[in-house]
Amino acid sequence: MRTFAVWLFYICVDLAIASIATLSNDQQPFIPFLFTLAALWILPVAIGILGLLKFWMAYWLFWKTRMTRFYKAEMYKFKFPASHGHYAWNEYLDFVMTDPASDQKTVMKAGFFSGEIEGFRTTRPYTTFLAAQSCLEHAMNEYQAPPSKSGLFKGANDTSSDIF
Repeated sequence: MRTFAVWLFYICVDLAIASIATLSNDQQPFIPFLFTLAALWILPVAIGILGLLKFWMAYWLFWKTRMTRFYKAEMYKFKFPASHGHYAWNEYLDFVMTDPASDQKTVMKAGFFSGEIEGFRTTRPYTTFLAAQSCLEHAMNEYQAPPSKSGLFKGANDTSSDIF
């Protein structure tokens, strides 16, 4: 109900501005009214679409590789565990945050990544949110965990995976 009232208020303000614009032409007041409404209603949509197109062009040309490199560098820096078996970024970050073998710094960085991307979900859902989650998933696919975190080198006394 509140959203409807806000939209109704916006429409009334736009109609009031368009009505004031009719004072500029005494012969045909309907033409300035229509042009003003068109400028108030169509121009912001066109500017938004243009901004969306510019963002995605810049993303594909420049930001995709930079963002992916950043996520991969941070994953190596904080020694994230291997991302094999995890397709979705949020599932992987939840695994990192709840894994008892993860260091505190790694857990904090995974929480930072998760919070950053979830923040983009509410502030920029059609641009940065989609770009960030795509780049993190791409970095997950390219990431090779260090040997100490990948499970390749187990302790000499660990015989849990031995088959007798």
